[in-house]
Amino acid sequence: MTTLDIEKMKTKINLIIQGIDPNTLLELDNKKIYLDNKELFDDIYSLLSAILKANGKIIKNDSRQKYPFFISEEEISDDLITKEFIPISTFVYRINEKYCKEGMKKLCATQITSWLQQEGFLEEYEHHDGKVFKIQTKKSKEIGMSSEHKINSYGREYDINLYGEKSQKFIIKNIQKITEREVNIKLKSF
Repeated sequence: MTTLDIEKMKTKINLIIQGIDPNTLLELDNKKIYLDNKELFDDIYSLLSAILKANGKIIKNDSRQKYPFFISEEEISDDLITKEFIPISTFVYRINEKYCKEGMKKLCATQITSWLQQEGFLEEYEHHDGKVFKIQTKKSKEIGMSSEHKINSYGREYDINLYGEKSQKFIIKNIQKITEREVNIKLKSF
């Protein structure tokens, strides 16, 4: 199956969702069939969209393996955004609670922080003992990130990155780009 085949299927499903016969381009005669299966057609349309975003490749999945975390455009909402500054682990926990489905891998904080690093909002800093931390860049202020200075029980000083309302919205707005990165990495392994 080629990308073109998938694109044609997506177009036909979209016509059916709109109540149009994909063969004649006329209004569907039996709207009841359409209405009874609207949810199915919406799911198929979302699946085909995801496959196309993954360059037309179907992610192989056996019953023992979970598929990568994914959110469709229709699912994305701002209702888990908080005005408080929170660590990325707290924000990721909230995202997983809302969006992670059965058989799906949970979103990891490192997926987000790696993407933020790739986009220039974070950079790696190596402590004198070799431990590597992600620290904010000047660019991170643009998306409303903050930090808090801490000292652990061993006396090591470090900054914890905190994500405010603006940075949480930025992450949610870009969540598909963040999760597609893992899908694309997984596809390269096939």
